[in-house]
Amino acid sequence: MFSFFKKSPPSTVSYSDLAVDMHSHLMPGIDDGSTDVDNSLELIKGFGRSGV
Repeated sequence: MFSFFKKSPPSTVSYSDLAVDMHSHLMPGIDDGSTDVDNSLELIKGFGRSGV
């Protein structure tokens, strides 16, 4: 039976078809990426949590 209150299973996202260019955006103070080392570390941790 259809219900608006029924929880649907969590969806999964596959990044396997994406090409990621991680050049200077993780290096602080270069290009338009991270502004400092702490910001770089947070970005890297976020990538890890996302499965990258």
